[in-house]
Amino acid sequence: MYRSGRCRPTVSKPMAKDAVRTVQHTVPEEDGTVDMEIGTDERSYIDKGKAPLAKCDIMNAAFWNVRGLNRRDHQVAVKELVNEFRLNFLGLLETRVSAVNVLRVQTFLPRWSWFTDYDMPATVVYGANDSVSRRGLWQSLVTLADSISDEPWIVGGDFNTVVDMSEVCGASADIHLAMNEFRDCILGTGLIHLPVQGELFSWHNCSEGDRSLWKRLDRLLVNDAWLRLWPNSHYQCLNARTSDHSPLVLRGDTDNHTVSMFRFDNYLTMSSEFIPLVQNVWRHRIEGTSMYAVTRKLRALKPVSAHLERRKGTSVNVKLAAEFLATVQQLLQ
Repeated sequence: MYRSGRCRPTVSKPMAKDAVRTVQHTVPEEDGTVDMEIGTDERSYIDKGKAPLAKCDIMNAAFWNVRGLNRRDHQVAVKELVNEFRLNFLGLLETRVSAVNVLRVQTFLPRWSWFTDYDMPATVVYGANDSVSRRGLWQSLVTLADSISDEPWIVGGDFNTVVDMSEVCGASADIHLAMNEFRDCILGTGLIHLPVQGELFSWHNCSEGDRSLWKRLDRLLVNDAWLRLWPNSHYQCLNARTSDHSPLVLRGDTDNHTVSMFRFDNYLTMSSEFIPLVQNVWRHRIEGTSMYAVTRKLRALKPVSAHLERRKGTSVNVKLAAEFLATVQQLLQ
């Protein structure tokens, strides 16, 4: 295992036996904050472990640069991600938790407890903001790859750089040297890009107009041994939610997550309750990106639709059926 920082890793696992949950580091910073991040260096780091594969369902995993975990809305977003995808492994980056708040913040996932020195076959990466500082990270990944040999290995997180210009949308500085160094690292490690679904760009600078910039800074990479074991594995790049980075959710052969279809019947708009109920939901303020706020509000409208169907569905359906029958009878005459 490679660690570049000052403290021992801790791993969060549930009360249930032999089920790995989260890898965590607490990193004291000069400003008094503690980063509960996977890794230890505030600039660039990686962390890697080697738990028996039977002990962890790695296919229910996610990686997310959450950009702060002190705020309640960020904690809610993480809990929603865990519950929605039934996660067994979660790598959180840039949590920015102060030393005095570590224990309090940990309680927002009450069924997760914390243990030390529990390894698993994953490397979570947080790259520095400048290419020079990232060079040590690239070399460490290459060195780590040499020690893994035929063991299944997944590498994921915020690399803070892109592979080529197709992963950039908007005006950007000259990043060709950084791209070349990242490609050399991938070539040197023998890692392979895992197929991705969903959003093309995983980061946005939260600006508009000519200053708007999108990049694919976050990704998952695997080795040949991983693909031999899980040939159909892939990951989803979700909406950014409360961060400027998108969560990455690993899916694969053991994926049993199903999304139920939402059906909206147009006749519900005929109800006098429809507009007031929608307005009541839409006036609530949701913290996060605009798309995340819209998604949350649309989700909140689902029980409203169910309520209207229970109240109006039967009578309206009977009325529509009667009108249809009358029309058919007229055509037959």
